[in-house]
Amino acid sequence: MSARDRRGGAMDPESLERENERNLDSLSERIGLLKQATHGIRSEVESQHHVLDRMTDAMFSTGGMLGGAADKFRVVRDATPAAAAAPGRGSGGPGQRARRPPAPLRCAAQVMNNKQNKQMLTLVGGFAAVLLLLYWLLFD
Repeated sequence: MSARDRRGGAMDPESLERENERNLDSLSERIGLLKQATHGIRSEVESQHHVLDRMTDAMFSTGGMLGGAADKFRVVRDATPAAAAAPGRGSGGPGQRARRPPAPLRCAAQVMNNKQNKQMLTLVGGFAAVLLLLYWLLFD
């Protein structure tokens, strides 16, 4: 019902007061809902911030481990003879076969001969398996 009286549009003070009270109640409900939504958003942002911090720490530690593994692979790679110096390689005919296995296979064989390298490969493989398992558990 309007606060205006039918007699020439004059305002009734009591109806204006009731309308103001209703509007204040409605406004206070809306403010309460906005406040709850704001608190929910804040707690979610803080939660996501903590998750990102833990992921950053995990990535830094993973980077250090992978950097160490890459250094070991570099040492092994530098210790292998150059592929160009291998006999039977190069611009040979179509029937010509290499006498030695390809360089990646030679490198893998040399890596697996060293016990420390076997342990490092096992560690890297296990870590990769754990990451894949976590990915599967979290995103499936």
